[in-house]
Amino acid sequence: MKVTKCDDCGYEISMKTDTCPSCGERIGIKVGGLKGLFRRIIFFLMAVYIVYSAIKFFIET
Repeated sequence: MKVTKCDDCGYEISMKTDTCPSCGERIGIKVGGLKGLFRRIIFFLMAVYIVYSAIKFFIET
């Protein structure tokens, strides 16, 4: 298992991520490719749906 250390806060992380869970800074592991693209698109669509639902709820009330 590969362990990466954050340069800013020193937090050691072994999962695949591109941001440090402790301080939020970008670290050396990159999550990309087709899988990363699909994750970002799905995350964006979910955010749009949540905002749409909230606006629709407040208009109906």
